[in-house]
Amino acid sequence: FDSVSTWSQTQLHQQKRVVVIGDFNSTAWSVRLRRLEKDSQLVNSQRGFGFQPTWSAEFPPLMKIAIDHCFHDQSLVT
Repeated sequence: FDSVSTWSQTQLHQQKRVVVIGDFNSTAWSVRLRRLEKDSQLVNSQRGFGFQPTWSAEFPPLMKIAIDHCFHDQSLVT
């Protein structure tokens, strides 16, 4: 998480567009994920779209959790 934050800040300072996407194995309410969002200066693409569960496909909807995430710089819109 810290490495992603550091990398994204470096890219943003070089005025590059940034997208970080993947299986973070962390829920949206995880302290580490929230810190990543804050420290990386990236936008969580789930914000404003409600709960978006991604794991596990075979579970009923109410038992799924969101552990896959997409963060992007503010120049992009979701």
